[in-house]
Amino acid sequence: MFSSSACLASILACLLSVAPGARAQSEPPKNAIFDFGTIGIEDEWQHTFQFKNSSSEALEIKDVQLTPPLVVAKMPVRVRPGESASITVRLEKPREKGEFRGSVVVNFKNEASNPLVFWVLGKVVPPIEFDPFPMFF
Repeated sequence: MFSSSACLASILACLLSVAPGARAQSEPPKNAIFDFGTIGIEDEWQHTFQFKNSSSEALEIKDVQLTPPLVVAKMPVRVRPGESASITVRLEKPREKGEFRGSVVVNFKNEASNPLVFWVLGKVVPPIEFDPFPMFF
């Protein structure tokens, strides 16, 4: 049985293998899948994904598509040739408890550039409730 990370990695590999190689302007990210493990429903969480522009022209970010409740906390507008850049995302509130699988798709203004796809996985749990038994003496 595959774990959710292994399954998602297989899907991502298949999607990347059918994309035309001539259009790629940025190197595929090394850590395209991030598993945040288990966090509380009220816990603060954010993660920074990095990528590199390996083309000879600057890349301009057109937009970023996110699975709610993910939001962009910080990102550049432009990435010069040969430079690395990062996009920081965070998990907003309210959020539902349970398994979370989300994506961060970075689209570029440059027609020849493929979108970058990052994946976020994890589990959101409710706060621990403690209800002590009454003590009788």
